[in-house]
Amino acid sequence: MTSIGDEAFSCCTGLTSISVDSDNSVYDSRNNCNAIIETATNTLINGCKSTVIPDSLTSIGNQAFYGCTGLTSVTIPDSVTSIGNQAFYGCTGLTSVTIPDGVTTIGLWAFYRCTGLTSVSIPDSVTSIGKYSLGYNMRYEKIEKIDGFTIYGVPGSAAEQYANDNGFTFIEWEDAMIGDVTGDGNITISDVTAIQCHVAELELLTEEQLSAADTNGDGEINIADATHLQMYLAEYDVVLGKQN
Repeated sequence: MTSIGDEAFSCCTGLTSISVDSDNSVYDSRNNCNAIIETATNTLINGCKSTVIPDSLTSIGNQAFYGCTGLTSVTIPDSVTSIGNQAFYGCTGLTSVTIPDGVTTIGLWAFYRCTGLTSVSIPDSVTSIGKYSLGYNMRYEKIEKIDGFTIYGVPGSAAEQYANDNGFTFIEWEDAMIGDVTGDGNITISDVTAIQCHVAELELLTEEQLSAADTNGDGEINIADATHLQMYLAEYDVVLGKQN
């Protein structure tokens, strides 16, 4: 096989496994990622709900996860620089996404109809955000905004411009940073798990995530930060970012 057309696996909601023969010279499924990657360009062109995006990728292609309603979370590696048009269109099960440093372009309608996504953090590296990329849905053939959609970013950045142009709430990312380790704009048990995984060296955090993970403000990342955050979530009298 040397060619795969647009939307080849779109709306295949039950698809859990994708594999390319190791002898294929055009495509690959490196690291058992459950996706199809165009080898020459390091672009993921088709994924499914169990895809694990490899660290070596530079692009997520147009319509790569189109209509994949079973996708509930996605980790985009730091190596990715662009997210294509309609890349996650209609991924209604997606509730959080972290756009890593290094991404410069988010394509047209990239996260359109992601109704479970109520906020997103966008790094300063992003210089271009396409029309209807974030915070929009279609009901009865009418384009509507997702109520209360919040964009976290750096003042003066493309994120703030997009928020202002489209009437979304914009919050300076630093204001919401402490405790929001996953960068999804919310502080949940997932942030506790992220700290625990870092301490156990199962999944190391980026520099920005490390700043967010220092929940007790002592300059170190250890199990005390996870405990501190758990206490915060349990509504004890805990102030994030300060020793307590």
